[in-house]
Amino acid sequence: GGLKPGYPGHPYAHYSLIAGEGIPNPVPGNRHVLLIGIDGLRGDAVQCAGCVATPAMSALIAGGAFHGNVLAGGTKQATVSGPGWSSVFTGFWADKHGVTSNDTSLPLRKTHVFDRIKEAWPTATTAVVCDWCNITHNLRPAKADSVVATAAKNSQQATDTVKGWLSWKHAPTAIFYYLHNVDVHAPSYDPLNAFYRGKIAGEDQQIAQVLAALTARPNYANEEWLVVVTSDHGGVGSGHGGQAASERDTLLILNNNYLNPLKTAYCQGNLSAAPLLQVDGTAPHILDFIGLPNDTEGRKHSACGR
Repeated sequence: GGLKPGYPGHPYAHYSLIAGEGIPNPVPGNRHVLLIGIDGLRGDAVQCAGCVATPAMSALIAGGAFHGNVLAGGTKQATVSGPGWSSVFTGFWADKHGVTSNDTSLPLRKTHVFDRIKEAWPTATTAVVCDWCNITHNLRPAKADSVVATAAKNSQQATDTVKGWLSWKHAPTAIFYYLHNVDVHAPSYDPLNAFYRGKIAGEDQQIAQVLAALTARPNYANEEWLVVVTSDHGGVGSGHGGQAASERDTLLILNNNYLNPLKTAYCQGNLSAAPLLQVDGTAPHILDFIGLPNDTEGRKHSACGR
């Protein structure tokens, strides 16, 4: 790409993407992963009485599976972003993955799930878009092919980046798409707070754009995309970091046949009755879907799988 004309941020912070062929996906069954990370989204802030309407996430849930209380934090780590996303990416707690805070000098000591894919299929391509420097630096997949840093909390830039990748003839095998605006820090993480609700609705509208681009792919019917939506932590009052139930509360959405009903559902229904930890939520299900062994601390939900 080249420097993006008219970009309002730092001139070296964002590059425009040029549509191209991409590299054919080597994963059997033409399976892909779209991992959507929504920072600070409590699991009890969607799919509840009085919660904000989230048409895009609700459509994924309707045809897939939902867990509304995936537990972050606990005795092994604080409910802050660095440890939380590291557990999402690796399936291990902080005492194993080594990221105990938001300090960018802390390396990820366990393998990112996207790197596990590339270890199995070296020509698989992985991509990350995020405005938070930890994820584009020390928490990124070590072998990532595309890493785009966007302007702070500019969700449309992140969305446009993903839409660009999805426009390629051969889209990346795995994409991490980060949305930051729900992590408000003010005035409240309460699911019924108008400001919080508005931020959630705004990010859902961004997801809708990406899902439209995904399903518009000419070969979409012959691909199988596992769409995963999760968060790093919840919140209480105007902050997070402790071990209150609302700070530990995150979510998981899994859908592999969005507007592609010929694909057998990976799992369906409300999974919330069975406890699920953050290390269980993302990496074990991605590994299982892709067809790789799970050697993480986490375990996939018994209702999901091939």
